Amino acid sequence: MARILAVLFAFFMSAFPAFSGSAVDTATATCKDYENGSHQDMVAIVAAFHQALKADPNFGSLSESELDSAIDKVCIPHLDAKVIDALGVKK
Repeated sequence: MARILAVLFAFFMSAFPAFSGSAVDTATATCKDYENGSHQDMVAIVAAFHQALKADPNFGSLSESELDSAIDKVCIPHLDAKVIDALGVKK
């Protein structure tokens, strides 16, 4: 029983990166962080931006998958840029 609980806890922590201490700061996340990060890092970045851009007229209606594609498209040529700047979001 303890083993099952340990596995469930590990799964929960990996499924929700914000709970495992890897919250994404959308103001400082760079394209290099996104492109060179692990799959979990990429998912966390997309989820954070999806939440942060809900009210944005250009990105608010996008699904996480569509936003992921948009971030990937703008970040590949601009690895040193912040994701928010590469997307062209007005601050």
